[in-house]
Amino acid sequence: MSAQLFFTTCGGEVARLNAVSYQPHMWGNKDPLPARNVRMMMACGGGKPTLYYYAFGQCAGCSGWHYAERMIKRPSSPSGHVCGGKCRAARGPSCECSCGGSNHGAN
Repeated sequence: MSAQLFFTTCGGEVARLNAVSYQPHMWGNKDPLPARNVRMMMACGGGKPTLYYYAFGQCAGCSGWHYAERMIKRPSSPSGHVCGGKCRAARGPSCECSCGGSNHGAN
């Protein structure tokens, strides 16, 4: 079993998001949608346009609400090996190293 962890950039630092849910991005929202984002497609069918819902959560650092930039899958028993460049350059969603996912795919 694995846990899904969500991260964003807040004040130039990587921050974990809590209480994450998915919501549509509303135009005029004070928080612009980041170029890197975690989205879920909602197919409507019947000729209607496809809707996208984006992961949105509360920042552990500032307590503000932000869109998620990355989602990491963390196994319940990770190896905990030392984090390095391979983790920061990773493209896949799984992370087992000591950073707990905060550095995973950050580059």
